[in-house]
Amino acid sequence: MVQLPTILVAGGELVYIELMERFPRTVARLIYCDTVGQVLDRVTDATLVVVDNAFEGGGETLCQRLRSDAMSGDVPIVLRAPTGTQSRFADYVVAPNDIEQLSHAVRHYCPAVTTPPAFEQLPDDYLDEDEMFDIESNTVIWRRPEGEDSDEAIATGATWPPPPPELDPRQDLLEFTRTYAGYVNSLLEAYQEPQKLGDDERMRLDEMSGSVLQAMDSMLSQTQTAVNAALMAKDLDRMREMTAARNVMYEKLQRLKLVAPKPTSPSNQVGSPGPVPTATGPHPPDNRAELMRAAVEAEERMARPTGGVSSSKSSKSKKARRRRTTGSAKKAGGRSYGRLALILGILLLGTGGAVGYSMYRRATGRTGDSGSGDGTGSSGKNHKPVMRQVTLQLTDGGILAKSVSYDADGDQVSYIIRWMVNNQPVTGALSARLAKRFYKRGDKVQVLVTPADPYGRGRAMLSQPLTVR
Repeated sequence: MVQLPTILVAGGELVYIELMERFPRTVARLIYCDTVGQVLDRVTDATLVVVDNAFEGGGETLCQRLRSDAMSGDVPIVLRAPTGTQSRFADYVVAPNDIEQLSHAVRHYCPAVTTPPAFEQLPDDYLDEDEMFDIESNTVIWRRPEGEDSDEAIATGATWPPPPPELDPRQDLLEFTRTYAGYVNSLLEAYQEPQKLGDDERMRLDEMSGSVLQAMDSMLSQTQTAVNAALMAKDLDRMREMTAARNVMYEKLQRLKLVAPKPTSPSNQVGSPGPVPTATGPHPPDNRAELMRAAVEAEERMARPTGGVSSSKSSKSKKARRRRTTGSAKKAGGRSYGRLALILGILLLGTGGAVGYSMYRRATGRTGDSGSGDGTGSSGKNHKPVMRQVTLQLTDGGILAKSVSYDADGDQVSYIIRWMVNNQPVTGALSARLAKRFYKRGDKVQVLVTPADPYGRGRAMLSQPLTVR
Protein backbone atom coordinates (compact mmCIF):
# COMPACT_ATOMS: atom_id res chain seq x y z
CA MET A 1 0.00 0.00 0.00
CA VAL A 2 1.23 3.48 -0.90
CA GLN A 3 2.08 5.63 2.13
CA LEU A 4 0.31 8.99 1.95
CA PRO A 5 2.30 12.09 2.94
CA THR A 6 1.51 13.41 6.41
CA ILE A 7 1.09 17.17 6.81
CA LEU A 8 0.90 18.71 10.28
CA VAL A 9 -1.04 21.98 10.54
CA ALA A 10 0.04 23.80 13.70
CA GLY A 11 -2.65 26.39 14.40
CA GLY A 12 -5.08 28.03 11.99
CA GLU A 13 -8.27 25.94 11.95
CA LEU A 14 -9.71 27.66 8.88
CA VAL A 15 -6.51 27.08 6.92
CA TYR A 16 -6.66 23.42 7.92
CA ILE A 17 -10.18 23.22 6.48
CA GLU A 18 -9.06 24.98 3.27
CA LEU A 19 -6.20 22.51 2.89
CA MET A 20 -8.58 19.60 3.51
CA GLU A 21 -10.58 20.81 0.53
CA ARG A 22 -7.56 21.09 -1.75
CA PHE A 23 -5.82 17.95 -0.51
CA PRO A 24 -8.49 15.39 0.46
CA ARG A 25 -7.83 12.19 2.34
CA THR A 26 -7.16 10.36 -0.93
CA VAL A 27 -3.94 12.30 -1.57
CA ALA A 28 -2.64 13.37 1.86
CA ARG A 29 -3.08 12.86 5.58
CA LEU A 30 -3.62 16.21 7.30
CA ILE A 31 -3.43 16.43 11.09
CA TYR A 32 -4.41 19.53 13.04
CA CYS A 33 -2.41 20.39 16.19
CA ASP A 34 -3.10 23.19 18.63
CA THR A 35 -0.38 22.54 21.22
CA VAL A 36 3.40 22.16 21.06
CA GLY A 37 3.12 18.70 22.61
CA GLN A 38 0.84 17.47 19.83
CA VAL A 39 3.28 18.73 17.19
CA LEU A 40 6.29 17.09 18.84
CA ASP A 41 4.44 13.79 19.26
CA ARG A 42 3.57 13.57 15.55
CA VAL A 43 6.43 15.33 13.80
CA THR A 44 8.52 12.17 13.44
CA ASP A 45 6.02 10.82 10.89
CA ALA A 46 5.44 14.16 9.16
CA THR A 47 6.38 15.01 5.59
CA LEU A 48 5.71 18.73 6.11
CA VAL A 49 4.78 21.06 8.96
CA VAL A 50 2.66 24.19 8.35
CA VAL A 51 3.04 26.60 11.28
CA ASP A 52 0.78 29.57 12.00
CA ASN A 53 2.60 32.66 13.27
CA ALA A 54 -0.03 33.06 16.03
CA PHE A 55 0.63 29.56 17.40
CA GLU A 56 1.04 29.36 21.17
CA GLY A 57 4.43 30.73 22.16
CA GLY A 58 4.97 32.13 18.66
CA GLY A 59 5.30 30.44 15.30
CA GLU A 60 9.00 31.28 14.92
CA THR A 61 9.69 29.79 18.35
CA LEU A 62 8.08 26.50 17.31
CA CYS A 63 10.10 26.50 14.08
CA GLN A 64 13.30 26.95 16.10
CA ARG A 65 12.35 24.11 18.42
CA LEU A 66 11.64 21.77 15.51
CA ARG A 67 14.94 22.65 13.85
CA SER A 68 16.93 22.05 17.04
CA ASP A 69 15.43 18.56 17.52
CA ALA A 70 17.35 15.76 15.82
CA MET A 71 14.10 13.89 15.08
CA SER A 72 12.53 16.81 13.21
CA GLY A 73 15.51 18.79 11.98
CA ASP A 74 15.09 17.66 8.37
CA VAL A 75 11.30 18.07 8.11
CA PRO A 76 10.37 21.01 5.82
CA ILE A 77 8.57 23.86 7.58
CA VAL A 78 6.23 26.44 6.03
CA LEU A 79 5.52 29.46 8.25
CA ARG A 80 2.35 31.50 7.79
CA ALA A 81 3.32 35.04 8.79
CA PRO A 82 2.69 38.65 7.70
CA THR A 83 4.23 39.77 4.42
CA GLY A 84 7.88 40.76 4.85
CA THR A 85 8.51 38.47 7.82
CA GLN A 86 12.00 36.93 7.80
CA SER A 87 12.44 33.50 9.34
CA ARG A 88 15.75 31.91 10.30
CA PHE A 89 14.27 28.45 10.77
CA ALA A 90 11.36 27.98 8.33
CA ASP A 91 12.04 26.80 4.78
CA TYR A 92 9.32 28.99 3.31
CA VAL A 93 7.15 31.91 4.47
CA VAL A 94 3.68 32.64 3.06
CA ALA A 95 1.16 35.36 3.88
CA PRO A 96 -1.61 34.23 6.28
CA ASN A 97 -4.41 34.61 3.71
CA ASP A 98 -2.53 33.44 0.61
CA ILE A 99 -4.00 29.95 0.29
CA GLU A 100 -2.82 29.64 -3.32
CA GLN A 101 0.82 30.20 -2.37
CA LEU A 102 0.45 27.83 0.56
CA SER A 103 -0.98 25.14 -1.73
CA HIS A 104 1.94 25.66 -4.10
CA ALA A 105 4.37 25.20 -1.20
CA VAL A 106 2.61 22.01 -0.11
CA ARG A 107 2.91 20.56 -3.62
CA HIS A 108 6.57 21.59 -3.77
CA TYR A 109 7.55 19.91 -0.53
CA CYS A 110 5.13 16.97 -0.92
CA PRO A 111 5.27 15.95 -4.62
CA ALA A 112 3.24 12.82 -3.86
CA VAL A 113 0.06 14.85 -3.31
CA THR A 114 -0.15 16.00 -6.94
CA THR A 115 -1.68 12.69 -8.10
CA PRO A 116 -3.98 10.43 -6.05
CA PRO A 117 -2.66 6.89 -5.50
CA ALA A 118 -3.96 4.52 -8.17
CA PHE A 119 -5.74 2.31 -5.66
CA GLU A 120 -7.72 5.29 -4.38
CA GLN A 121 -8.70 7.02 -7.61
CA LEU A 122 -12.23 8.34 -7.20
CA PRO A 123 -14.95 7.20 -9.61
CA ASP A 124 -16.56 9.76 -11.91
CA ASP A 125 -19.83 9.63 -9.99
CA TYR A 126 -18.16 10.34 -6.64
CA LEU A 127 -20.32 12.44 -4.30
CA ASP A 128 -18.74 14.65 -1.69
CA GLU A 129 -20.23 15.20 1.77
CA ASP A 130 -22.64 17.94 0.67
CA GLU A 131 -23.96 16.32 -2.48
CA MET A 132 -24.85 12.98 -0.96
CA PHE A 133 -27.76 14.82 0.67
CA ASP A 134 -28.81 16.72 -2.44
CA ILE A 135 -29.31 14.23 -5.28
CA GLU A 136 -33.04 13.71 -4.92
CA SER A 137 -33.24 10.68 -7.21
CA ASN A 138 -30.87 8.86 -4.87
CA THR A 139 -32.46 9.92 -1.61
CA VAL A 140 -36.22 9.61 -2.18
CA ILE A 141 -36.62 6.68 0.18
CA TRP A 142 -40.41 6.49 0.58
CA ARG A 143 -41.71 7.15 -2.93
CA ARG A 144 -45.49 6.97 -3.33
CA PRO A 145 -46.36 3.49 -4.69
CA GLU A 146 -47.94 3.36 -8.14
CA GLY A 147 -49.21 0.60 -10.43
CA GLU A 148 -48.36 -2.88 -9.14
CA ASP A 149 -46.60 -1.40 -6.14
CA SER A 150 -49.80 0.43 -5.24
CA ASP A 151 -51.87 -2.77 -5.48
CA GLU A 152 -49.39 -4.55 -3.24
CA ALA A 153 -49.46 -1.70 -0.73
CA ILE A 154 -53.27 -1.81 -0.61
CA ALA A 155 -53.21 -5.59 -0.17
CA THR A 156 -50.81 -5.37 2.77
CA GLY A 157 -52.67 -2.47 4.37
CA ALA A 158 -49.66 -0.14 4.14
CA THR A 159 -50.36 3.59 4.29
CA TRP A 160 -48.40 6.32 2.56
CA PRO A 161 -46.54 8.31 3.60
CA PRO A 162 -45.36 6.48 6.71
CA PRO A 163 -44.60 8.41 9.91
CA PRO A 164 -41.26 10.27 10.01
CA PRO A 165 -38.27 8.11 10.99
CA GLU A 166 -37.18 8.26 14.61
CA LEU A 167 -33.62 8.26 15.89
CA ASP A 168 -32.52 5.00 17.46
CA PRO A 169 -30.15 5.66 20.40
CA ARG A 170 -27.70 3.20 18.83
CA GLN A 171 -27.86 4.85 15.38
CA ASP A 172 -25.23 7.30 14.15
CA LEU A 173 -26.71 10.80 13.85
CA LEU A 174 -25.14 11.37 10.43
CA GLU A 175 -26.70 8.19 9.06
CA PHE A 176 -30.05 9.13 10.60
CA THR A 177 -29.84 12.59 8.99
CA ARG A 178 -29.38 10.98 5.58
CA THR A 179 -32.44 8.83 6.18
CA TYR A 180 -34.44 11.83 7.40
CA ALA A 181 -33.39 13.84 4.33
CA GLY A 182 -34.65 11.00 2.15
CA TYR A 183 -37.97 11.12 3.96
CA VAL A 184 -38.30 14.88 3.43
CA ASN A 185 -37.44 14.39 -0.24
CA SER A 186 -40.30 11.89 -0.46
CA LEU A 187 -42.75 14.52 0.79
CA LEU A 188 -41.37 17.19 -1.53
CA GLU A 189 -41.68 14.90 -4.53
CA ALA A 190 -45.32 14.19 -3.71
CA TYR A 191 -46.14 17.92 -3.48
CA GLN A 192 -44.78 18.41 -7.01
CA GLU A 193 -47.69 16.39 -8.47
CA PRO A 194 -50.56 16.75 -5.98
CA GLN A 195 -53.13 15.76 -8.63
CA LYS A 196 -51.97 12.16 -8.30
CA LEU A 197 -53.01 12.02 -4.65
CA GLY A 198 -56.37 10.95 -3.35
CA ASP A 199 -58.11 12.84 -0.58
CA ASP A 200 -56.91 10.46 2.13
CA GLU A 201 -53.35 10.51 0.80
CA ARG A 202 -53.30 14.30 0.62
CA MET A 203 -54.60 14.63 4.16
CA ARG A 204 -51.99 12.17 5.43
CA LEU A 205 -49.25 13.93 3.44
CA ASP A 206 -50.19 17.23 5.07
CA GLU A 207 -50.29 15.55 8.48
CA MET A 208 -46.83 14.00 8.11
CA SER A 209 -45.40 17.25 6.72
CA GLY A 210 -46.80 19.07 9.75
CA SER A 211 -45.07 16.58 12.04
CA VAL A 212 -41.76 17.19 10.26
CA LEU A 213 -42.09 20.97 10.48
CA GLN A 214 -43.01 20.84 14.16
CA ALA A 215 -39.87 18.80 14.84
CA MET A 216 -37.68 21.05 12.67
CA ASP A 217 -36.10 23.00 15.54
CA SER A 218 -35.30 19.82 17.43
CA MET A 219 -33.77 18.21 14.34
CA LEU A 220 -31.55 21.19 13.54
CA SER A 221 -30.60 21.53 17.20
CA GLN A 222 -29.41 17.91 17.28
CA THR A 223 -27.20 18.38 14.24
CA GLN A 224 -25.83 21.68 15.57
CA THR A 225 -24.96 19.97 18.86
CA ALA A 226 -23.08 17.31 16.88
CA VAL A 227 -21.20 20.04 14.97
CA ASN A 228 -20.18 21.72 18.24
CA ALA A 229 -19.13 18.40 19.79
CA ALA A 230 -16.98 17.55 16.78
CA LEU A 231 -15.35 20.98 16.90
CA MET A 232 -14.60 20.63 20.62
CA ALA A 233 -13.11 17.19 19.95
CA LYS A 234 -11.10 18.68 17.04
CA ASP A 235 -12.60 16.09 14.73
CA LEU A 236 -12.88 18.45 11.78
CA ASP A 237 -13.80 15.70 9.32
CA ARG A 238 -16.85 14.92 11.43
CA MET A 239 -17.54 18.64 11.81
CA ARG A 240 -17.58 19.09 8.02
CA GLU A 241 -19.91 16.14 7.53
CA MET A 242 -22.36 17.27 10.21
CA THR A 243 -22.20 20.89 8.98
CA ALA A 244 -23.10 19.71 5.47
CA ALA A 245 -25.92 17.60 6.90
CA ARG A 246 -27.26 20.48 8.98
CA ASN A 247 -27.14 22.99 6.13
CA VAL A 248 -28.83 20.73 3.59
CA MET A 249 -31.48 19.63 6.11
CA TYR A 250 -32.27 23.30 6.78
CA GLU A 251 -32.63 23.96 3.05
CA LYS A 252 -34.93 20.97 2.54
CA LEU A 253 -37.08 21.86 5.54
CA GLN A 254 -37.43 25.43 4.29
CA ARG A 255 -38.56 24.12 0.91
CA LEU A 256 -41.10 21.91 2.65
CA LYS A 257 -42.27 24.91 4.66
CA LEU A 258 -43.07 26.75 1.42
CA VAL A 259 -45.24 24.00 -0.11
CA ALA A 260 -46.83 22.34 2.93
CA PRO A 261 -49.67 23.87 4.97
CA LYS A 262 -48.79 25.31 8.33
CA PRO A 263 -48.98 22.76 11.21
CA THR A 264 -52.37 22.79 12.92
CA SER A 265 -53.92 20.92 15.80
CA PRO A 266 -55.46 17.52 15.00
CA SER A 267 -58.95 18.84 15.86
CA ASN A 268 -58.70 21.32 13.00
CA GLN A 269 -57.86 18.58 10.52
CA VAL A 270 -60.79 16.27 11.16
CA GLY A 271 -62.87 15.82 8.03
CA SER A 272 -60.63 18.06 5.94
CA PRO A 273 -59.42 16.33 2.76
CA GLY A 274 -56.98 19.06 1.81
CA PRO A 275 -54.84 21.76 3.39
CA VAL A 276 -56.51 23.65 6.19
CA PRO A 277 -56.22 27.46 5.90
CA THR A 278 -54.14 28.78 8.76
CA ALA A 279 -52.96 32.16 9.91
CA THR A 280 -49.68 33.27 8.43
CA GLY A 281 -46.63 33.73 10.60
CA PRO A 282 -44.12 31.56 12.41
CA HIS A 283 -45.22 28.80 14.74
CA PRO A 284 -43.60 28.53 18.18
CA PRO A 285 -40.64 26.17 18.34
CA ASP A 286 -41.07 22.81 20.00
CA ASN A 287 -37.54 22.80 21.39
CA ARG A 288 -38.07 24.57 24.70
CA ALA A 289 -34.37 24.38 25.53
CA GLU A 290 -33.69 27.23 23.10
CA LEU A 291 -34.99 29.85 25.51
CA MET A 292 -33.26 32.79 23.92
CA ARG A 293 -34.56 32.01 20.46
CA ALA A 294 -38.06 31.38 21.76
CA ALA A 295 -38.08 34.67 23.66
CA VAL A 296 -36.95 36.64 20.62
CA GLU A 297 -39.56 35.01 18.37
CA ALA A 298 -42.27 35.66 20.94
CA GLU A 299 -41.42 39.36 21.00
CA GLU A 300 -41.41 39.44 17.21
CA ARG A 301 -44.91 38.00 17.12
CA MET A 302 -46.10 40.59 19.63
CA ALA A 303 -44.55 43.36 17.53
CA ARG A 304 -46.55 42.40 14.42
CA PRO A 305 -50.07 43.88 14.10
CA THR A 306 -52.73 41.23 14.56
CA GLY A 307 -55.78 43.22 13.52
CA GLY A 308 -57.20 43.21 17.03
CA VAL A 309 -57.13 45.83 19.78
CA SER A 310 -56.44 44.88 23.35
CA SER A 311 -58.74 46.52 25.86
CA SER A 312 -57.32 44.91 28.98
CA LYS A 313 -55.09 47.08 31.14
CA SER A 314 -53.69 44.05 32.88
CA SER A 315 -52.63 42.59 29.53
CA LYS A 316 -50.87 45.82 28.56
CA SER A 317 -49.11 46.13 31.88
CA LYS A 318 -48.01 42.50 31.67
CA LYS A 319 -46.42 43.10 28.25
CA ALA A 320 -44.77 46.30 29.44
CA ARG A 321 -43.51 44.55 32.55
CA ARG A 322 -42.03 41.75 30.42
CA ARG A 323 -40.21 44.24 28.21
CA ARG A 324 -38.75 46.10 31.17
CA THR A 325 -37.50 43.00 32.92
CA THR A 326 -36.00 41.35 29.86
CA GLY A 327 -34.28 44.37 28.34
CA SER A 328 -30.87 44.07 30.02
CA ALA A 329 -30.88 40.30 29.83
CA LYS A 330 -31.73 40.46 26.13
CA LYS A 331 -28.93 42.95 25.55
CA ALA A 332 -26.37 40.78 27.37
CA GLY A 333 -27.59 37.60 25.77
CA GLY A 334 -27.64 39.25 22.35
CA ARG A 335 -23.94 40.08 22.53
CA SER A 336 -23.10 36.47 23.39
CA TYR A 337 -25.44 35.15 20.72
CA GLY A 338 -23.96 37.52 18.14
CA ARG A 339 -20.43 36.32 18.83
CA LEU A 340 -21.53 32.70 18.51
CA ALA A 341 -23.25 33.46 15.20
CA LEU A 342 -20.11 35.14 13.89
CA ILE A 343 -17.90 32.19 14.89
CA LEU A 344 -20.26 29.64 13.36
CA GLY A 345 -20.62 31.73 10.21
CA ILE A 346 -16.85 31.82 9.74
CA LEU A 347 -16.61 28.07 10.28
CA LEU A 348 -19.38 27.40 7.78
CA LEU A 349 -17.73 29.54 5.14
CA GLY A 350 -14.42 27.85 5.88
CA THR A 351 -15.78 24.39 5.17
CA GLY A 352 -16.40 25.24 1.55
CA GLY A 353 -19.74 23.49 1.79
CA ALA A 354 -23.29 24.60 1.24
CA VAL A 355 -23.93 27.50 3.56
CA GLY A 356 -27.58 26.86 4.15
CA TYR A 357 -28.39 29.81 6.37
CA SER A 358 -27.04 32.75 8.31
CA MET A 359 -27.86 33.50 11.94
CA TYR A 360 -28.61 37.01 13.15
CA ARG A 361 -30.18 38.54 16.23
CA ARG A 362 -33.09 40.77 15.32
CA ALA A 363 -33.36 44.10 17.15
CA THR A 364 -36.92 43.89 18.41
CA GLY A 365 -37.01 47.00 20.56
CA ARG A 366 -39.84 49.47 19.89
CA THR A 367 -40.14 53.14 20.61
CA GLY A 368 -40.78 53.64 24.28
CA ASP A 369 -39.24 50.35 25.43
CA SER A 370 -37.18 50.88 28.54
CA GLY A 371 -34.06 48.78 28.82
CA SER A 372 -33.95 47.99 25.10
CA GLY A 373 -31.31 50.38 23.92
CA ASP A 374 -30.37 48.40 20.85
CA GLY A 375 -33.89 48.49 19.40
CA THR A 376 -34.39 50.33 16.15
CA GLY A 377 -38.17 50.39 15.95
CA SER A 378 -40.34 47.80 14.23
CA SER A 379 -43.39 48.31 12.06
CA GLY A 380 -44.22 44.60 11.91
CA LYS A 381 -43.69 44.55 8.12
CA ASN A 382 -41.25 41.97 6.79
CA HIS A 383 -38.31 43.15 4.71
CA LYS A 384 -37.23 40.71 2.04
CA PRO A 385 -33.59 39.62 2.10
CA VAL A 386 -31.31 41.34 -0.40
CA MET A 387 -28.43 39.69 -2.24
CA ARG A 388 -25.17 41.60 -2.02
CA GLN A 389 -22.74 39.36 -3.88
CA VAL A 390 -22.45 35.97 -5.58
CA THR A 391 -19.02 34.68 -6.57
CA LEU A 392 -17.83 31.40 -8.04
CA GLN A 393 -14.65 29.60 -7.01
CA LEU A 394 -13.13 26.65 -8.85
CA THR A 395 -11.92 24.06 -6.31
CA ASP A 396 -10.63 20.51 -6.47
CA GLY A 397 -14.05 19.27 -5.37
CA GLY A 398 -16.10 21.27 -7.87
CA ILE A 399 -17.29 24.85 -8.31
CA LEU A 400 -18.28 26.60 -5.08
CA ALA A 401 -20.85 29.41 -4.96
CA LYS A 402 -20.28 31.93 -2.18
CA SER A 403 -23.26 34.14 -1.41
CA VAL A 404 -23.50 37.29 0.70
CA SER A 405 -26.91 38.69 1.62
CA TYR A 406 -28.53 41.12 4.03
CA ASP A 407 -31.83 40.93 5.88
CA ALA A 408 -33.01 44.13 7.53
CA ASP A 409 -35.12 42.16 10.03
CA GLY A 410 -32.29 39.83 11.01
CA ASP A 411 -34.28 36.78 9.88
CA GLN A 412 -32.56 33.52 9.03
CA VAL A 413 -31.67 33.54 5.33
CA SER A 414 -31.59 30.43 3.16
CA TYR A 415 -30.51 30.26 -0.47
CA ILE A 416 -32.27 28.63 -3.39
CA ILE A 417 -29.56 27.55 -5.81
CA ARG A 418 -29.99 27.11 -9.56
CA TRP A 419 -26.91 26.19 -11.61
CA MET A 420 -26.49 26.80 -15.35
CA VAL A 421 -23.83 25.42 -17.68
CA ASN A 422 -23.55 27.11 -21.08
CA ASN A 423 -26.86 28.91 -20.32
CA GLN A 424 -28.64 25.57 -19.77
CA PRO A 425 -30.12 24.71 -16.33
CA VAL A 426 -28.52 21.79 -14.49
CA THR A 427 -30.94 19.18 -13.14
CA GLY A 428 -30.20 17.67 -9.73
CA ALA A 429 -27.69 20.30 -8.56
CA LEU A 430 -29.27 22.17 -5.64
CA SER A 431 -26.39 22.79 -3.24
CA ALA A 432 -23.78 25.54 -3.19
CA ARG A 433 -21.26 23.19 -4.77
CA LEU A 434 -21.50 22.02 -8.39
CA ALA A 435 -19.90 18.60 -8.79
CA LYS A 436 -17.32 18.00 -11.51
CA ARG A 437 -19.53 15.58 -13.40
CA PHE A 438 -21.83 18.45 -14.41
CA TYR A 439 -19.23 20.37 -16.41
CA LYS A 440 -16.07 19.96 -18.47
CA ARG A 441 -13.15 22.10 -19.55
CA GLY A 442 -14.23 25.11 -21.59
CA ASP A 443 -17.78 25.25 -20.20
CA LYS A 444 -19.18 28.52 -18.88
CA VAL A 445 -20.82 28.10 -15.48
CA GLN A 446 -23.20 30.50 -13.73
CA VAL A 447 -25.38 30.27 -10.66
CA LEU A 448 -28.68 31.99 -9.88
CA VAL A 449 -29.12 32.52 -6.13
CA THR A 450 -32.45 33.51 -4.60
CA PRO A 451 -32.43 34.59 -0.92
CA ALA A 452 -35.38 33.59 1.26
CA ASP A 453 -36.37 34.23 4.85
CA PRO A 454 -39.23 32.45 6.65
CA TYR A 455 -41.71 35.02 5.30
CA GLY A 456 -40.81 35.39 1.64
CA ARG A 457 -38.19 35.46 -1.08
CA GLY A 458 -35.96 38.28 -2.24
CA ARG A 459 -34.76 39.14 -5.72
CA ALA A 460 -32.43 36.60 -7.30
CA MET A 461 -28.87 37.46 -8.34
CA LEU A 462 -27.01 35.89 -11.26
CA SER A 463 -23.27 35.44 -10.92
CA GLN A 464 -20.72 36.37 -13.53
CA PRO A 465 -19.87 33.40 -15.79
CA LEU A 466 -16.87 31.28 -14.83
CA THR A 467 -15.01 29.56 -17.67
CA VAL A 468 -13.66 26.18 -16.60
CA ARG A 469 -9.96 25.87 -17.41
